[in-house]
Amino acid sequence: MALRVRSNASTWGSGLQLCNDDVDSQFGMFAGDDNLWHFTEVTSDHDCMVIDSDGQIGVGTDNPQRLVHVQGAVHSAGTLAAFSFMDRSVADFIDNPGATGRRWEWYSINGSARLWSGTDRIMIHPDQGGGLDVARRMRVREGDDGSAGIWLNQKVGGDRAFVGMLDDKTVGFFGSGPVHWGLRMDVDSGETTIIGRLVKAGGGTFKIDHPLDPANRYLSHSFVESPGMTNLYDGTVVTDGNGEAVVVLPAYFEALNRDYRYQLTPIGELALAAVTNEIRDNSFTVRTDKPGVTVAWQVTGVRQDAWANANRKPPEEDKPEGERGRYLHPEVHHEPASKSVFACLRK
Repeated sequence: MALRVRSNASTWGSGLQLCNDDVDSQFGMFAGDDNLWHFTEVTSDHDCMVIDSDGQIGVGTDNPQRLVHVQGAVHSAGTLAAFSFMDRSVADFIDNPGATGRRWEWYSINGSARLWSGTDRIMIHPDQGGGLDVARRMRVREGDDGSAGIWLNQKVGGDRAFVGMLDDKTVGFFGSGPVHWGLRMDVDSGETTIIGRLVKAGGGTFKIDHPLDPANRYLSHSFVESPGMTNLYDGTVVTDGNGEAVVVLPAYFEALNRDYRYQLTPIGELALAAVTNEIRDNSFTVRTDKPGVTVAWQVTGVRQDAWANANRKPPEEDKPEGERGRYLHPEVHHEPASKSVFACLRK
């Protein structure tokens, strides 16, 4: 048998009210003419919750649009505080999703927010402005502007740098200064372009499969370094019947270089060799004291193109005030890591 309370009033014509006279509180529920089941604080006539005929629950709203519609914040507290949700393709509740990602939880512990599915997948730490910790990999997809990447934002300068795709085949580093794409790499060929000066501690190298044992060994060579922007050219010539030979250099040689230096080495026999006419019109003349002598030659020049002239780097310079007493590589000077220049810059 059921109890039915009937009315055709809009509010409390039919309903149930519960009162506590000690604290003067009254709560109740009634069926309204708006087809909603109202759970109300009677004194202020304020709905705490409503349920419509479809079973949709509204908290803070009289017009629920979803199964549970909360107008305002939802708070979870206690040792098991979390927001749990299922994969939409899964019908039944999954207690332990393992590595399948069939159930997820947002929760917080020790001040960090975490997204869990069998294990913590994403963590956000509040220290140092909020750090994002991803357990494995993160994919950034192409947007409407044709690029995919991550902007790096400074508190004062705003968006200062971008790491990502320039187009479908080029990845690089972009800066908001005049250089823009300062480093670019072709993802198919690996060819890398750097706009500006490359500063490195050790000599650069090439590393290849060893020509004598390519399956089992590597061969590495270091780059040639110099205090100036030096270019090197070499080759061999054979002097004619008069003991002369003309060495022809690339057509751009004199436009690119200045301050020439020469090296000559006779090959196969003892002979005297000299440069009799220095470089002019991108060539120079070699003479030997005998005819038919093979001469190995080498010429160096210092770059004088527009970029080199505008970006000349002095071989020696004083360290800035904030870097004095610190080292690029403190360990080779028997100093602790705290003496690193980069430790100073990170502060």
